Amino acid sequence: MRRGHKHGRWLASWLAVGTLTLSLVVLVGGARGDPPGPSAGLSPHAQFLGDAAGGVFTFTVTTPATGPGVGFVEIDRPSTLWTVVDCPRAPAGWTAQRDPAWCRYENPGATSGALPPATSSSDFQLTAASGVATTDQSGTFQVTVGEQTAPDDNDDNLTPATAAPPGALDVTAFSFQVLDVVVSSVPAAPGAPCPPASRTATAGAGKVLVVCGRNRTSQTLVPAPGFSSPSAPARSRRAPRTWSWAAGAARGP
Repeated sequence: MRRGHKHGRWLASWLAVGTLTLSLVVLVGGARGDPPGPSAGLSPHAQFLGDAAGGVFTFTVTTPATGPGVGFVEIDRPSTLWTVVDCPRAPAGWTAQRDPAWCRYENPGATSGALPPATSSSDFQLTAASGVATTDQSGTFQVTVGEQTAPDDNDDNLTPATAAPPGALDVTAFSFQVLDVVVSSVPAAPGAPCPPASRTATAGAGKVLVVCGRNRTSQTLVPAPGFSSPSAPARSRRAPRTWSWAAGAARGP
């Protein structure tokens, strides 16, 4: 009985080691030993419809972990709703070329000016104007990197950069721009100028919240209370207008 018990312990130990070894093999095999490829992200992720002047987007590009480095970066617009109007910033010594659909950044000098492997640079900026639509519009910028001066019509030297983390290259052009939320005793007429700002209310008193904002679409727009938020960035050219919703009793601190 004691010998059988000892054999059982050996068997359990062997199974434990075997399971651990199998797990390690699965992890390494799943990664296939491939080094990390290029990745990119942008900031900010929000814009408004009808932004003719354009918003400036800053892109952070991370180069592949191995290879000769990156000397070419192209950033393509999400869709035809956006128009590239400028490529205001590039790494030191690089040149920038603009098209309504993209910005191309190249290192025309020595390879020493290329971005080394496994490094990140936030020196890529693109200014894009947004068109007019009737609802929020979302899209994804496309970023492609290449070795020193990637030749035209030679896709062998070009590699798409993945969004890191997922969604890092997404952008939304919002249809409604919230500028302020004002506490009022009486409702404001929709479309009227925004009333004087007020941020306080007496505890237990019923109040009205007046939301001041701008319609960024090409049609009449009435926001639904359950989907409105004053957290969107503010920038516009038209006078603000108001919407009113009855609020519950004000709470004390």
